[in-house]
Parts: sequence; C-alpha cells; structure tokens
Amino acid sequence: MNVSGPTLLQAWKTWLEAIGREPGGTEARKKARLVVLHDEKEKSLGMLRILRGVEGSPRGHNGIKSVVASVKKGGNLGGSNPAGTEWLVRVGVGIGMPPNKHGNEMVEWVLGRMTAMERKSVEEARWKVMELIEELRRED
Repeated sequence: MNVSGPTLLQAWKTWLEAIGREPGGTEARKKARLVVLHDEKEKSLGMLRILRGVEGSPRGHNGIKSVVASVKKGGNLGGSNPAGTEWLVRVGVGIGMPPNKHGNEMVEWVLGRMTAMERKSVEEARWKVMELIEELRRED
C-alpha cells in the first residue's frame, strides 16, 4: 500500500516554513499550491481529472487516500483559503484501464510498459498539466 501522505505533508510543511522566512514569504505562502499528480484508472488515457482540497473520491487510489488522510490531520498549511485545504490540487492523469483487471493484473497494468501510442497520449497530457499549473500560478 502506498503511504506517501505523511512524507509528502512533512515536505510541504518544510517548504512552507522556508518560503515564509524569505522577503515577501507571507504573501508567497498564501498563494502556494501543492499539485499532486497521480494515475487515474477510471479516466481514458491522457484525460485529466482535477480536484481541489480533500473532497472527492480517491477512487481506490491508495496513494491519494494517504495524502488526503494526512492533509485532513495536518489542517491548514497555506493556500488562499486559510480555513480550508484548497491549496491541495489533485490531478489524475487517465491511464485507460481495460475492464476486468483486478488485483495483480491491475498492478501489472499500472506498472507495466506503455506502448508507443500510450506514451504519446501521456506526453500530450503533460502539456495540459503544464497549462493547469500556469493557471494556478496566475490565481489570486
């Protein structure tokens, strides 16, 4: 099981503390966003699913479950909504999971080699993610 949430949250806290000590750090901290990219098996290959905060289903993704649980425990750590968790942006990139894959078959699919066509779709999704990050930078 992926339990990356506590480590990711600690790294986020450390980074926020560091930028908070720099000139203009308080303002920078308010605008800070943590963007978590992950595979999204229910989405078609290369399609994006974007969620803010801790609301919305992790759809069985253990890494996202761990991140959300850690964020809920950690409380407000920055972002534009001081009372909330809107600073967390979850971006799922579709991997186009074939039906009827379960257990080890699913693990093999997720961790297996992509075909050239699959890689091309994921590479195209990269540009969409980069556009999203630019949009986030322009907020506030």
